[in-house]
Amino acid sequence: MSQITTSFDLFHAKVSTLLPQGSGYFELSNPYELVDNSNLFLRKGWGIAIGPGRNTNRELCGKITVERTIRVILTRALEALEQDPTTKNNVIKALMEDAFTILQDFERSYRLDDDEFNCRFESDGGIQSLAVDNYSYLTLEMIFNVELFDNP
Repeated sequence: MSQITTSFDLFHAKVSTLLPQGSGYFELSNPYELVDNSNLFLRKGWGIAIGPGRNTNRELCGKITVERTIRVILTRALEALEQDPTTKNNVIKALMEDAFTILQDFERSYRLDDDEFNCRFESDGGIQSLAVDNYSYLTLEMIFNVELFDNP
């Protein structure tokens, strides 16, 4: 198994523990194209998408490091009328709380595993709107960088 597979599995396990289906969350079937997901999943969803990688141009303990972007996408249904800012604000706050739950956990433990994977929160894209089949959703994409250590 490669470093990217292992890091993805560790990242997935961590997020699925933080946002469990038992609490109403659904893992998105396609985090790369949100409009391709079921409305049920988008109501309170999360997904992990692999982003670009880059050579860090450094060697540590005889291992070359590569930094890979992993995106966590969060979604929430927006069941509010345009003239209902209170409900919309509550959905925004719930989405931000989801993001904070993830961020807080990752800030406490910088590594995905004991030896191999440094992981840090980089940024997020802010709250975005999404319309699918006459339903409205709010989304937030969090960007993490995972440093993989591979033998040369």
